[in-house]
Amino acid sequence: MITSHLSRVETFLSNPLGTMPKLYVVYFAQDDPSKNTSLKMIKHGLARKVAKPPPSSIVLDPFSPQPITPLDRRFVERYGVTVVDGSWRKAKRIFSMVKRGLRRRLPLLFAANPVNYGKLYTLSSLEAVAAALYIAGFKEEAERLLSLYKWGPIFIELNRELLEAYSSSKTVSQVIREECRLLEDLLGNNLGKGCEDVILRLIETIIKKIEKRS
Repeated sequence: MITSHLSRVETFLSNPLGTMPKLYVVYFAQDDPSKNTSLKMIKHGLARKVAKPPPSSIVLDPFSPQPITPLDRRFVERYGVTVVDGSWRKAKRIFSMVKRGLRRRLPLLFAANPVNYGKLYTLSSLEAVAAALYIAGFKEEAERLLSLYKWGPIFIELNRELLEAYSSSKTVSQVIREECRLLEDLLGNNLGKGCEDVILRLIETIIKKIEKRS
């Protein structure tokens, strides 16, 4: 199992994809660096640490009302993706400090990382970047990025139906409709026209619950 994982990582590193968009990390150093997925991306030359997002890059921001969609592909391809890496417990303050870039939240997805496995929306930085790439149409790049961890491919398996639905959507509204279908399945209720507000309140509630643990 370990040998197989190392083989996948070696294959990735020896055959980098020329189409991999630029990836940036605004790193706040608020967790164990030995377990930090952003630092691993930086270590392997897949992302660059920056003090602030490059202008026009897609900044993954859970407080943004607008989800990333395939329509953002041109921005991802040209300007890259920025992940803000800090503790979920300090998320509100961290994102208020980051001023530049085009803000996009991720649609609803489940974490596969060992810390938050199966939990809604509490993704690692690696998972967040991979999800953004996948939805924007860089599917192979996303899968190969996730191969840096032995649990990485599980993220795709766990969310494949959702990722395919989001990545095939033509508009922001279609992505939100797919999120609504997920919530309605989970809750067993028809959320109607107020579903988008429910999604945003749910994300805010998830973050607030994490903040209260500190």
